[in-house]
Amino acid sequence: MVKIKFWNRRADITVTILVIGIFAICTLATISFLISKIHVRSSFTGVDLMEKMNSQIESYSISHDLSKVDTKVNDQGVRVFYQDQKDSSGYLWWKSEKVIFSVEYKVPQ
Repeated sequence: MVKIKFWNRRADITVTILVIGIFAICTLATISFLISKIHVRSSFTGVDLMEKMNSQIESYSISHDLSKVDTKVNDQGVRVFYQDQKDSSGYLWWKSEKVIFSVEYKVPQ
């Protein structure tokens, strides 16, 4: 009669370590993707504002109507297309608003 050994203790330890390692790597990868997703949301603010400004510049170049676009007069007295992203922080009466990202482009004459 041949005895068949179903359990190899040395192999069980290495397989267990391998499974725990793979689980740890997958968990860390998932956590890093979730953290990067939070940071990416706020990092594309400038791209969104640039796209918005480009569409307004194209709209102005077609119609030459300043009422349809966001403009302001800057410190030098020049009219510019203007877009900004503001963030409100604080509570109740102590709320402060700061500009996170702003874009200016001179209105062609």
